[in-house]
Formats: sequence, C-alpha cells, structure tokens
Amino acid sequence: MEDFIRFALSEGFTSYGFSSHAPLPFSTAWTMEWDAMDDYLAEFHRLKAKYAGQIELYIGLEIDYLNKEPGIYSARYMGHETSYREKNANLISRLDGVPKEKRTARFVCAIAAALPDGNSLVTRGTIEGYIGWEECGSNGFGYDPIFYLYENDKSTAELSAEEKNAISHRGKALRQMKKMLEEQE
Repeated sequence: MEDFIRFALSEGFTSYGFSSHAPLPFSTAWTMEWDAMDDYLAEFHRLKAKYAGQIELYIGLEIDYLNKEPGIYSARYMGHETSYREKNANLISRLDGVPKEKRTARFVCAIAAALPDGNSLVTRGTIEGYIGWEECGSNGFGYDPIFYLYENDKSTAELSAEEKNAISHRGKALRQMKKMLEEQE
C-alpha cells in the first residue's frame, strides 16, 4: 500500500480536497531531512512530468444536514488561512441543536485515472459517521477531531494510525484503484 500511496501522491495528480497537513507514511518535502530535499525534488519533478494529469484525487467531508458542505471545498472551506480549529468550531456551531441522527456525515475519497489507451478508471471510498459536539482526540488532522464513528462513538482523531488506516476512505479508494490498475496489466 505504501508504494501505491507514494505513486498516487508523486505521480502528478491534481488534488482538490487534499490537505498538505496530512501525515503520510513516508518522507515528504515537509517531513524529510533537509539534505535529502534535492533528491526528493528531482524525483518528484521527473515523475510529475511523466504522469501529470493522469491521476486526480478528491478528498472531502460531506455533512448531510449542511447540504454536503464543506464537500469539494473542504481544504479551503472558510479560506486557506483559517485554522481547522476555527473551521471545526464553525461547523459545530452551525449544527447547534441538531440531534445525532441528523448530524450524519462522511469522508469521501474519489480517484480517477486516465489510462494510456484512452479508458479511465474511477473509484470512491467513504467512511460514514456523524459530526460530534466538540473536538476530541489528537491523532488526526483537519476535520478528524469532530468526525465520530457510530461503532464506538470515537472521533477519528482518537484512533491509532493502524485503526484509522484499516477503515479510511483514502485506503478504500486506493486499494480499489490499485486492484483495478493491476487488472489492466
């Protein structure tokens, strides 16, 4: 899976809802040692030039009561400079007085790949839950502290990396895409 995630992130996709604040399971320009930066950038630019535009990724949070907001605007909801603490507080306040059964939400990851033969593949992975009444947990990022799972009433920010990766919308979509790409070979 790590190789495919590296492929998806490094091969020149265009992302709309993806946050660069996401913790990744391998070194990136944000987490690697400075002396490795030149090699990383050279490889990134080589792969981007080779595969640009062939893979696109959408990741977002949809809240049913708010007509699927923030949706495709998840990463830039309320502006790029607004902290997720402020974004989360805004969403919680907009749901003030709304009962749990109407606070349904999901994280969505959609991936589209354009193949050399002109065909395309599309996958979609989701994780269902609800928006809580307060932020809880420190293991996640973005909207994780307010996104709760029905199974255990924990926010995704309260899950370990292993627990989250096992049920993640990203993981579901990436595993589906990996399988579809392998079937094309």
